[in-house]
Amino acid sequence: MHCVIGSGPAGVACAKALLARGANVLMLDAGLELESDRAQVVRQLAATRPADWQPGQIARVKEGMTAGAKGIPLKLIFGSNYPYRETEQHIPWQGRGVGLRPSLALGGFSTVWGAAMLPYRDADIDDWPIKNADLEKHYRAAVEIAGLSAQRDELAELFPLYCDQPSVIPASRQAELLLNNLRRHGTALRKRGWHFGRARVAIRPANDPKGIGCIRCGFCLYGCPFGCIYNSADTVREMQTGKNFQYQRDVIVTAVREDGGKVVIQARHRQTRAPLSFEACHVYLATGVIPTAQILLRSQSAYDRPVPLLDSQYFLFALHTDSAVHRALQSPDQPSHRPPATVHLQRDGR
Repeated sequence: MHCVIGSGPAGVACAKALLARGANVLMLDAGLELESDRAQVVRQLAATRPADWQPGQIARVKEGMTAGAKGIPLKLIFGSNYPYRETEQHIPWQGRGVGLRPSLALGGFSTVWGAAMLPYRDADIDDWPIKNADLEKHYRAAVEIAGLSAQRDELAELFPLYCDQPSVIPASRQAELLLNNLRRHGTALRKRGWHFGRARVAIRPANDPKGIGCIRCGFCLYGCPFGCIYNSADTVREMQTGKNFQYQRDVIVTAVREDGGKVVIQARHRQTRAPLSFEACHVYLATGVIPTAQILLRSQSAYDRPVPLLDSQYFLFALHTDSAVHRALQSPDQPSHRPPATVHLQRDGR
């Protein structure tokens, strides 16, 4: 038995690769899900046309997502914060300069992510022992799992598609205006080091056996009632219908240890906190950077040691179609540098 811990994109990718090789896979997961009353509202929305959605239903799935000048306090899904719940109880940690957080949700943060899909460039991973050429087949495998809506454009020079026939979602009128404006100044922008193109997103653009395609209802920020935005929880459910795969929720893994030719996985029940134990020939940790670090540190009794984390910096800019190009032509791109963040595992018996 191979044991995968975690149900996010990394966990399902690992599980699918093992299943493709004929392995028996057990996935252990905390498995928090959307509250039943909200899930019922989502099912009602998915069963009707957006024109027939009721104000009360819309308000329910938009709760807590009123944006201000500083953005939104927390990215919710259908008005729920369940992807962030119980982490202080089960994954206690301290951080300095850290913007990330752990999740105990089925599907991890793929439940609330924006579905953006861009590969690294060699310049991004120049201190890694591997290059993009080594990752190409794995990028392609990830696209096979999540799907990709994209367009072949200038960005492909920097970020290959790793997909022979990507699907395309028609751009909005505003996006087309911006792209046309950028294209008119394309030569000048390239000289200044600016590159542009359509977004790469893991969104189902058209109807297929997995469900309805994107109908541009405008609810992407709040959660897609039709499930068009990729969520690895859907892949878990898909694997449950096949052979050689078992999924066990309400499991909080605390440590792993080798015992002869097997691995012993120590855990506790999420609700009762009763101790649990599992055995496997191999174990794969896919619980996110903070829980994975905790499991490894606790397994070695390595308490009270700071752990440096390096994160990728991403920036979002709200740009007017004319002013965006004007600013790009006036000043070159200036990269930002920040020191690595740290996490710290306390010796507190948990």
